[in-house]
Amino acid sequence: MSKKEYIVNLDGYIWTRDDSNQVPLEPFLDDFIDWLHSKGLAYTGFSVQTDMDGKPIKEVTEIKPPKRSE
Repeated sequence: MSKKEYIVNLDGYIWTRDDSNQVPLEPFLDDFIDWLHSKGLAYTGFSVQTDMDGKPIKEVTEIKPPKRSE
């Protein structure tokens, strides 16, 4: 008799429990993956930074340099 395999599929959002409503993607993923590895687990998939309406946005810490005038 073989053991049945099963996994977890997450489909949702991560938000804060306080009023800051700011969860930077890269630091979150670093901590999340460290936690998974500490449990002997791994992650594969897709992640994106979004606004509170679920619309994708660029990383909130990204700063674009000003355009140079020529």
